[in-house]
Amino acid sequence: MVMSLVTTPLVFDLQSGNSLIERLVDDGHTVYLIDWGIPDEIEAFNTLQTYCDDYIPRAVGAVVDDAHCADVTLFGYCLGAVFSLLSVAAHPQIRVADLVLLATPVDFTRMDPLSNILRNERLEVDDLLDETGNLPSSTMLEAFRMVEPVGEVVTYLNLWNSLSDPDRLAAHQALIRWSSGHIPFPGTVLRQIVDLFIRDDALVRGVVPLNGRQIDLHTITRPVLSVLGSNDRLVPPASSAPLPEVLAGAQLKTIELTAGHAGLFVGRKAHNQLIPAVLEWLDTSNPRTPFSERSHHADA
Repeated sequence: MVMSLVTTPLVFDLQSGNSLIERLVDDGHTVYLIDWGIPDEIEAFNTLQTYCDDYIPRAVGAVVDDAHCADVTLFGYCLGAVFSLLSVAAHPQIRVADLVLLATPVDFTRMDPLSNILRNERLEVDDLLDETGNLPSSTMLEAFRMVEPVGEVVTYLNLWNSLSDPDRLAAHQALIRWSSGHIPFPGTVLRQIVDLFIRDDALVRGVVPLNGRQIDLHTITRPVLSVLGSNDRLVPPASSAPLPEVLAGAQLKTIELTAGHAGLFVGRKAHNQLIPAVLEWLDTSNPRTPFSERSHHADA
């Protein structure tokens, strides 16, 4: 599971009975999670290459060795979905059987106002960074408030409506704790995202210059499941719209749920509708066969 850099991966395992990881484990999957940690001065120098050429391929290799499996599914959320695509395209031999992508940003012109301000060069990345060289978590939170200016009012209304239901109240409080727990964003990779994705539309074209070569997303041929939320204001469906053309060589299936950014896998609707569909797709795309058979096939 590959999280974005914006916040922590706790949302994947929010609470018992409302946990994506719990459902995956109950369905028989062995789940590994990348935790990027909390960026400080050292992480300020992280680049796209750090995540896509180093961390993710190393994590896949570690999982293959630890789980004694032939290959893995990469499960990317938001920017983590972009990192997953870039890693697979940049490393054709990576031991990845298929990908699940949740809320994948491709066309950044369809996203929040801050993206468009940066695109029009009315603001530069260096204007936003603090003394550590990172984008402060408080700035990230303000950017999200620009997208949903009445978000706090809705939050308090939902909280009020949950007071009579202890389970619903606990779920609501857990989600609020996670969604307000933003972390700093590495400054160097933010510059690359602005230059390549926001100003140059590299993801829309499907070809991303990375570490001295051209990473062509059209070369991905693996099965891919893309999950969208029709009510997602952070990564609206229009931002993911170019994905079928970008992944024209892949076996792409798209599922759209009436949900917001985290509602894709958190809450009653997600657990009743989306997660069962994802589990069914995983079992169909990459049936769990004995390791001896799969490793023999891989060696052949």
